[in-house]
Amino acid sequence: MDRSSGESGDAAEADRRARDVAAERIERAHSRLVRDGRTIDGSSKPEALHDLRKDAKRLRYLLECFGSLFPAEDLSVAVKPLKSLQDVLGEFQDTEVQAHALAQFGRQLDTEGASTDTILAMGGAIEQLSVRQSRARREFAARFESFDSREVEHAYASITGTGTTKSKKRKKKNR
Repeated sequence: MDRSSGESGDAAEADRRARDVAAERIERAHSRLVRDGRTIDGSSKPEALHDLRKDAKRLRYLLECFGSLFPAEDLSVAVKPLKSLQDVLGEFQDTEVQAHALAQFGRQLDTEGASTDTILAMGGAIEQLSVRQSRARREFAARFESFDSREVEHAYASITGTGTTKSKKRKKKNR
């Protein structure tokens, strides 16, 4: 037996197993993100969007880590709307955290006798963050719809070898 053929076969088998494991994890992460994202509506709490952001990060890390195992064209179709979704979820979360921190700081300054102008400036900054957060919240629906499209679903199906995602329910919601 030619030893180099055996090693090549072992490497090919290892690549196949790695691809299978990666595809399974990507499929699971994608399905979870789609399922959870479809539940977001106008009444969803900020924590739900933050959890969705973590789901999106998990999927993105998997795609970046194992991307070399899959067709570049499918990855491009899968990653572009994911990045866009992550951007809007990040803007929403960042403004949530910043507004909370400024409000806490403003209360502290108020108890320490800060000037009225300082307190008003803090309120103005919080209002600007609120405007940005509201904009991100409104943009979420379009970004998620783009991510949850047939084209993207087919790209993930090609990457994972699953045909299509399990959940076909595409509800139009007031996200």
